[in-house]
Amino acid sequence: MSTILVIGTEKGAWIARSDKSRSKWKVDGPIFKGWKVTAATRDRKRWLLGVASQVYGATIQASDDLKEWRQLPKGPAYAEGGKRKLTQIWRIHADDGRVLAGVDEAGLFGSGDRGETWSPFDGLNEHPTRDAWQPGNGGLCAHSILTDPKNPQRMWCGISAVGVWRTDDGGKTWRAKNEGVPIILEDKTHKDIGY
Repeated sequence: MSTILVIGTEKGAWIARSDKSRSKWKVDGPIFKGWKVTAATRDRKRWLLGVASQVYGATIQASDDLKEWRQLPKGPAYAEGGKRKLTQIWRIHADDGRVLAGVDEAGLFGSGDRGETWSPFDGLNEHPTRDAWQPGNGGLCAHSILTDPKNPQRMWCGISAVGVWRTDDGGKTWRAKNEGVPIILEDKTHKDIGY
């Protein structure tokens, strides 16, 4: 069995391959030369990369062989004309037939068809505390996603300088889970954010 590592950078991505020993590596690339490659995952046999450009915006690119790539036409996106703009895919997480994407400006999107179409998790994206969320050093980004392998309805999402959120109902409702974590941006109204 071989090991494949996708290395994303500000100027493209490289694909590193090694045999089982991992003592020697072959590196190919760059792919998406000149584009920022921010996230990667594998969903069964399909590779998905989060790619961003200051000119063209954020996209998700898909490949079944790490050679031929195509931009998925309906990637995660906020509603046209809304006050939020999706600037970057921070995290892509594949789990049991669904793909999740954490984005900047902070939000979470899901796909049940291997990334072909995406829906927002409005329970988190439109959370009642949303207007008080402030960006951390990396921006206002959903940077971490975890899923419970025994309970597909339970997920966690970490948002920079906001905190960790958990859902137990598949994303309809979200609760802050920051007990014991130091607060960094105290909000006088919403005591469950700023972590």
